[in-house]
Amino acid sequence: MHNRPDNRTLLPRFPSAPIARERRKTPRPWGRFTPCGSLTALQKEVRCPPVAQSGVEQMAQELKTWVTAAQANENRTEAAARILNCFRDQGQELYLVSLRLKTLPDCIGELSSLQRLSVENNQLTALPERIGDLASLQWLDVENNQLAKLPERIGNLSLLQSLYAARNKLSELPESIGSLSWLQQLHIDKNQLTRLPDCIGDLSWLQSLDVSGNQLTQLPDCIGDLVWLQRLDVAHNQLTRLPERIGDLSWLQQLYLSNNQFVHLPEQIGDLGSLQCLWLGDNPLTVLPASIRTMVAFRDYADNQRYADLPTVLNTDHGHCGSNCLPQAPWGSKLQAGM
Repeated sequence: MHNRPDNRTLLPRFPSAPIARERRKTPRPWGRFTPCGSLTALQKEVRCPPVAQSGVEQMAQELKTWVTAAQANENRTEAAARILNCFRDQGQELYLVSLRLKTLPDCIGELSSLQRLSVENNQLTALPERIGDLASLQWLDVENNQLAKLPERIGNLSLLQSLYAARNKLSELPESIGSLSWLQQLHIDKNQLTRLPDCIGDLSWLQSLDVSGNQLTQLPDCIGDLVWLQRLDVAHNQLTRLPERIGDLSWLQQLYLSNNQFVHLPEQIGDLGSLQCLWLGDNPLTVLPASIRTMVAFRDYADNQRYADLPTVLNTDHGHCGSNCLPQAPWGSKLQAGM
């Protein structure tokens, strides 16, 4: 019997991939790795000239105007001081956490050296389009706000590797998100998404995708293009089927499918040779594909055992159970007895 793994636990990495743990006050579940030397080369190309005194004065004036328009309970004064210091010192990290901010100043786009930005736990309803000017940004946390959408220009963040936007009010993702070619972590759980755009398949270096707690009714077939994906969490949605291309995710190690509307699963799920954790709980499954029964990821989790005695689909043609699909006598209990 196993409990669900702590989200802060790092997955084993690819044998050939150099690893570097992300620095953060609250550790994120996934470290980042540099897929190849090209990213380092791109980072070196982003050169930030020294900040002139006139530039600091202009930034200070823009921030002063923004502060004077503060609404009740907003701590814009503290936010403005941190932004100005980051601009003057060409800082690489900026944390504007829990300041009750409802907006961000447009001049935040001037922080050309910024690599890590956190604005979590505020009351933001939108991000400024100029956030797309943060050419050095690698890590962005906008969790726990009231964002209804992400700006289209977020796709300009060509070096972005981690995007955390959980616990907002997102109902859709911009098409430009497919341009984030270096993105490795995308956590957009606990929003109001009803679909994922096909451009999600363009995130070729993605390792962790969390879309749990949304209103998704299907996953796009292009999910199979995420060949480096190690963790996929689609729990607590309204999914009725998995695309057959799920079997193409040969590096996938953690798959969370609980609390959906799955009646059956594709036979291709048995192709997930790296899978270590599979959660199926609270689905109205009526049959199981034969390939799933021998998977350690299925047998080792107690919540899955409620499905162990379900009939097995004999027709393995793409894992679909049609009218000519004949059940095999249950043998899940024998599996348990032999363990």
